[in-house]
Amino acid sequence: MRKHLKTTLFMGKTSLITGASSGIGKELAIELAKQGSSIILVSRNENALHQLQNDLTLLYAIPVHVLPIDLSKTKAAIQVYEFCKTHHLQVDILVNNAGFGMATEREFSDPVTLEQMITLQTTTVTVLSSLFSRDMMNNGEGYILNISSICARTPAASTLTYSAVKRYILQYSKLLHCELKKRNITVTCSLPGATNTCFDIHSALPVPCSLRRFYVSPNFVARKSIEGLQKNKTIVLPGFQTKLLNLIGLCIPDRMIYALHKKWWAEKRSFFLKK
Repeated sequence: MRKHLKTTLFMGKTSLITGASSGIGKELAIELAKQGSSIILVSRNENALHQLQNDLTLLYAIPVHVLPIDLSKTKAAIQVYEFCKTHHLQVDILVNNAGFGMATEREFSDPVTLEQMITLQTTTVTVLSSLFSRDMMNNGEGYILNISSICARTPAASTLTYSAVKRYILQYSKLLHCELKKRNITVTCSLPGATNTCFDIHSALPVPCSLRRFYVSPNFVARKSIEGLQKNKTIVLPGFQTKLLNLIGLCIPDRMIYALHKKWWAEKRSFFLKK
């Protein structure tokens, strides 16, 4: 059954979403499709992308393109840009959502995956933003939404480098916002907190079921992030939890937050997982 499209700022524009096969990325794609935007889905999970492509096409009757690619590889961002040029796709809205984490302990024994995580969330985000913002400047308008994490404000001992790269995304987004705001290009950074996705499973950081009742839905994060982008916000904090943690991060030194997290959360996770 075809659904009615919302008449919004993004009607008739083209959105490129990375990490679009599941979780927050999938919900971002659905929300933008609801608003009448054509969609370019980018992820390494080809089957999931094609399924989502079929669903969005049937529900909203919009053009949906699929690009299966591993964005943690060198020069992946350039390949994405060249794909859009080859297919004559003008990207009006760039959503850098793809990312994953890994446990601190694993970082010291798996340098290959560590490098991929850093590449995905620093190099790829930066190069994609740079390439597409150049085109947006030529077109006189554009939007960039970067998905970071509240870990950028409150570093987590369980995910050492993940917290650091998420802080990079936040800092880069703030500076890019300043650089491009007079060129009619909005750059927004969203800092979601605990969200009900498969992040903990993929990152081998299990979360006790008893704590999931405090998690927000990926749809909620997607809606709040897009609303913030449309309102030209520099930073979006989806939900009370992230607003509180953001305040804590501004008031308490990083080293203290990290030390408390290392002592308290490691013990709590072990306790709840045994129950």
